[in-house]
Amino acid sequence: MAEEDEARQERGEDSGSKSPVIRDIDDEIQALITKARQRLEGVTKTMEDNGEKLKKLQKGFSDLKRQQAHVSREQQQVIGSLQNGLTTT
Repeated sequence: MAEEDEARQERGEDSGSKSPVIRDIDDEIQALITKARQRLEGVTKTMEDNGEKLKKLQKGFSDLKRQQAHVSREQQQVIGSLQNGLTTT
């Protein structure tokens, strides 16, 4: 009977408690899971920050496009008035 218990312990089949090897493996797995979660949280935070920056850039480009169109219209009006001034003199 004692020989069977020793054989079970060697195979990691200890009745009731985990062997040190299995506990070490479990600890390593938990550490890897924790590390992966931390990385995932970091990536998620970076994605959120980048999303906010992208929205600001989109708004900025939209404003710039609107201003550019306004300046272009003003420029065309000035060119038109200068051409009219040249033809009337």
